[in-house]
Amino acid sequence: MKAIRNIIFAVLLTTLWLSTAVAQQNINLVPNPQQVEYKQGAFSLSGDISIEFHLSDTGEEAFLKEQLSKEFQQSLGKEISAKANRKIVVGVHGESNKFDRLAKTNSVSRNDQIGDEGYQLLVSKDLVLISANTKKGAFYGVQTLKQLLRTKRAEEEIPAMKITDWPDLEIRGMMDDISRGPVPTKEYMHQQIERMAEMKINMLTYYTENVVETESHPAFAPPGGALDIQEWAELADYAKKYHIDLVGNFQSFGHFDQILQHPEYAHLGESGMLLSPAFEESYELLEDIYSEMIPAFHSDYFHINSDETFDLGTGASKAMVDSLGMEVVYANHIKRIHKIITGMGKKMMMWGDIALDHPKLLELLPKDIILITWGYDIFDDYSHRIIPFKEAGFTQLVSTGILNSYSTIPDFNVARGNIGGFMEESVKQGVWGMLNTVWDDGGFALFSRDWYGVAYAADQSWHSNFDDDTYDTRFNRVVYGADGNGLSEAIHSLNELANLKSTEKMNEDIIWAKVVPEKGETVLMNIQDWPKVMEIVEKAERHLQNYTPLIYEEDILYIQHIIDLYKFIATSRPGLVKASSNYSEAVSIQDEDRMATRAKLVEAYGLISQAYANLVELKTRNQYLWSMENRVYALDRVIEKYDAQIANLSELRDSVLSVTYDFDKGEKLPPPSEIRLDIQESKGWYFQGWLMIEPIPNPDGFKDPGVDHLEDMSGIEATFPNVTEEFFYDDVKYRWRRVNTPYFAKVDLDELHNPDENVVMYAFAHIDIQEDRKVRALAGSSDGIEVYLNGESVHENYVERPFTLDEDELYLPLKEGRNHLMIRITQGDGDWAFSFRLPDSEMRSYKNRYKIIE
Repeated sequence: MKAIRNIIFAVLLTTLWLSTAVAQQNINLVPNPQQVEYKQGAFSLSGDISIEFHLSDTGEEAFLKEQLSKEFQQSLGKEISAKANRKIVVGVHGESNKFDRLAKTNSVSRNDQIGDEGYQLLVSKDLVLISANTKKGAFYGVQTLKQLLRTKRAEEEIPAMKITDWPDLEIRGMMDDISRGPVPTKEYMHQQIERMAEMKINMLTYYTENVVETESHPAFAPPGGALDIQEWAELADYAKKYHIDLVGNFQSFGHFDQILQHPEYAHLGESGMLLSPAFEESYELLEDIYSEMIPAFHSDYFHINSDETFDLGTGASKAMVDSLGMEVVYANHIKRIHKIITGMGKKMMMWGDIALDHPKLLELLPKDIILITWGYDIFDDYSHRIIPFKEAGFTQLVSTGILNSYSTIPDFNVARGNIGGFMEESVKQGVWGMLNTVWDDGGFALFSRDWYGVAYAADQSWHSNFDDDTYDTRFNRVVYGADGNGLSEAIHSLNELANLKSTEKMNEDIIWAKVVPEKGETVLMNIQDWPKVMEIVEKAERHLQNYTPLIYEEDILYIQHIIDLYKFIATSRPGLVKASSNYSEAVSIQDEDRMATRAKLVEAYGLISQAYANLVELKTRNQYLWSMENRVYALDRVIEKYDAQIANLSELRDSVLSVTYDFDKGEKLPPPSEIRLDIQESKGWYFQGWLMIEPIPNPDGFKDPGVDHLEDMSGIEATFPNVTEEFFYDDVKYRWRRVNTPYFAKVDLDELHNPDENVVMYAFAHIDIQEDRKVRALAGSSDGIEVYLNGESVHENYVERPFTLDEDELYLPLKEGRNHLMIRITQGDGDWAFSFRLPDSEMRSYKNRYKIIE
């Protein structure tokens, strides 16, 4: 008998363990709570449910009731009852004797471990009890309950349990870049705040260069694209209601070009990019702006940015830098700003990249500045970005990234690795908090595609668990109230495009690539990846087809638009090659078989017409999606790119129709190049991204100039430039800038530069490889060319010649790791272009960085 009882007891324990395990799998929250203790039973969501609040702040009570009422309607389709036996009770310990007694009866006591933002959430058969030490903790407990209502609505019950929850990091922030293109509407900013607050994000800042309208300096604010001071103040009030600290933000040193481009402020700049510390007027300008912006925000902090100050010492501040050193001049500028900011009662935040690169600054900067260390890639070690500031005694935030820059959609594989790794190290190092960033360089990106990364950062900064594999399920259930994981699966499918050469990094440049040649010219196009691209995006589309979100369903439209963009490219690029091939065949058989000739012409016309129609529709949809989220300001920058492609396709379509009409009249078909249809398939991959400078005069034309133009940068043998870095030659300043050619094969220097006669130009790239290897390269140039690898000349051919692809063969003795490629192109007159590729090597690239993969 005793043995039977033991067996029964073991079975009961196993059953209880299994039910608990199932319950654990079915609880989906973002962020994941710290502790969950499951119990027997459940709180039914059917029938009448009432709510009680026990907070001293009646305004907060009303707001929390409004939050829960909305969720009841949205998830359960019913109202909260005025009175019921089963109830939800929310309270703060010490603010109501009745609540304290109820909490004690249910074995819930004040817990100092959870701090000001933590909460305890008890679920039993007839009661849901949320207790906290502050109203902010109660707010976060209510956010968790909202998610439980949403994710358990189908089961109509919440399992009995006790959640004890608190954040790993005190600050869990987001930064949205609104200065490179899209500026959200007031309504969308409100949505951002509401959604972020539910994820327990507690700090928000908008990266601001020129999109603020002040009374003292209205000239630089773009009409229709700037927030005035009253709008900032109203937004700060709205964020405060949701327990989000909206931090004022104004770029105050580098990246000042959007203000300096205005004649009224141009004289304050260095190289058109940096606010010069050499002028007292610079500080008067900043103080004017701060004095209007700072009072609009409730926050104790103000973010001055001041990153990437590459131009310091290249203009009016050169004498200061030569005399005092870069670190002292930089520190003095920051100290001047610090005095202004602290004088207005705020603490100053700034990016820490310059201090990280120049450790002497850590001795010079005021210790009460909050430094933000940043890096947006996946690193083997994150500690070296944190420890220097920690050891120097600075409070710091770590900044992670969801990179939209020049992309159709972020690479969330990189974002998750970056966020997860940084958060894990931040918790270990006791960092104050994190600031997750969304950068919009290029202006094409839309925030509605970023929520997967936003939610992941919220999840990891509250409860860091890099190895957790439940995030996708929790993201779909919580953020969208969906039953399946279709959205995250579609995103993962799209991110597979990052690994293909044609679509690597999901770079938006592929959309705007030159696919229709000018009259008399040829365009080469590699189309080998496009069947695979179509396979990937069709898989992504299938994931979305049966996805039924409860809320924020409009976000799906933004992902679908990216799918359709890639479907367009995957069909139109091979389609244009096919149209060109058809036309060439038509030209060759026009005298022998007129019926077959005309059929080829009609098919070519159809392929081009379909590409045109699809792109027009994509443009219209892009305008709609942009306008749903953002002000119309800056939309024209994107639409101009669409219009250029549409105009080319329209002209090409009309040309084919015109020559078909002429053919019907008995006239001869002209060659493909005469109607801009010489589009040929290429099997190779060419270097398209470079760092370049403006042309330097070369009296010898195409010949070897015989001088080292880069002597000011340590000479051509030791010049490995960074973007925006500058040097002087013959008292003229030159700047390295990124160039990504719109052509698949050639870099057309005639289009890029003026003057283009009797000049010389330099182009720079990195090549990474995992072993020492000699690699074959092919280059073409008009006129002369010399190739340097790691400072050594490995090929030269200074001749006067027309441009021809792959005309020169050479071998690069690459070494393991990073190699530095510098190309010098000389020009007498006529066409000016060059090309470069490694025909036997599998390549991946990003900007001017190339990697040979095994």
